[in-house]
Amino acid sequence: MPISVNDILEMRLNGRCFGQRIMNVFHFQCSVAPSTGTVYNNLESFNLFVWDGPGSLWLTDWLALLPDTYLLSHVDTQIVAPNRSAFFRGTYNEVGSIAADQLQSCNDAWVFTKQSDIPGRRGRGDTHMLLPSNGWQAAGELSTTGQADRTAFMNLIPSNVVVTAGGTYAPVLFHRGFSPNFTRITHTTQQPTLRVMRRRTVGQGI
Repeated sequence: MPISVNDILEMRLNGRCFGQRIMNVFHFQCSVAPSTGTVYNNLESFNLFVWDGPGSLWLTDWLALLPDTYLLSHVDTQIVAPNRSAFFRGTYNEVGSIAADQLQSCNDAWVFTKQSDIPGRRGRGDTHMLLPSNGWQAAGELSTTGQADRTAFMNLIPSNVVVTAGGTYAPVLFHRGFSPNFTRITHTTQQPTLRVMRRRTVGQGI
């Protein structure tokens, strides 16, 4: 039996930088169910479509934001609502594309906000991204360096993921324990001020 309409998928990006784990999490709602396959098959198709190789949906734009000291180890995809499934793990071991003036720390972050069309806390969610280069900052704020790459990736976030014969998935903010349990992401906003992340919160990126 394939993934069903309104199932919520969680996509967990597991990276490493200077021996520290960097995790970023995104959620999707199935709006058109896959026509064939099992749940595990569908999770695999989704994962590979988004991340497997240079022609995939997100990989090139993601790596363009990260230093070559960063390693995208693997990506897990899993149904988290209404019922949890086993996860599929795609192993990629891809390094970031920025090879000059890299930061020698992974505690600095730039932030973009995923937003929906409803007000209040459930209408927005921040994603914390590893700051890759000294050139990306000026006086505690983001500089214009890297802006084209940041914009390119942020523009992917509100778009549906349409997997050939594998379903359509809308990007959402997931609200565990609420009904409805998601709001549709409509746009993203880059925050100008940088953040310093403490060890217990580095890379949570949710």
